Amino acid sequence: MKILSKINVAVFISGILILTSGIASAAVYDGKITVVDFDGNPANAGKRDICIQMLPALPSTWACLYNTNFMRPQLSTMLREAYEQKKSCQVYSFNNGFDGYPAIQTVICY
Repeated sequence: MKILSKINVAVFISGILILTSGIASAAVYDGKITVVDFDGNPANAGKRDICIQMLPALPSTWACLYNTNFMRPQLSTMLREAYEQKKSCQVYSFNNGFDGYPAIQTVICY
């Protein structure tokens, strides 16, 4: 990709972020996943898939991947593998789920 195209893409993305920043503010959690919980509670059936704890600790202790996320299967696998391989991750949340825990929207592991 040419340098000018890269600059145009960066400016476009920055503009979108500025425009949407008043709509929702993202929380970014950075650390290692220390606990993975696949929720088998019948009360949560069909509502959420996996919840995680991280180090450093999340302010709410848990962050969860809810079934409303269209990337749920891929993110669930990614979170589990990051836990198993002891990778560091950035977990992004824009809102809370039905039970008040941060809803995992995006995950970047490295």
